[in-house]
Amino acid sequence: MRLESAYWTQGTWCGVVREVVQTAPPRARQYIAFCVAWHERHASEEADASEFDAYSDVIGTGRWTVLLESGESRVVDDAPVFMDGEVSWRLLGD
Repeated sequence: MRLESAYWTQGTWCGVVREVVQTAPPRARQYIAFCVAWHERHASEEADASEFDAYSDVIGTGRWTVLLESGESRVVDDAPVFMDGEVSWRLLGD
């Protein structure tokens, strides 16, 4: 996945999703699509957070990483959140 305009605010990293690489694991792509759709529904109707339980295999500390411009790889705490072309995440230990 390619991100642009990443910034840190109130303990959370945010960025704009420019491309979801098709070589990403299919389950990760499914989670991203689900997450976007869930947040769209949540904006206009009730969406149950327990729906994320179906993605417990891709949600959790150590399952997602971020490669920084410096080349350092950092572990994402829990899982990133995708909505409206943006993504937010917290790094483990921040």
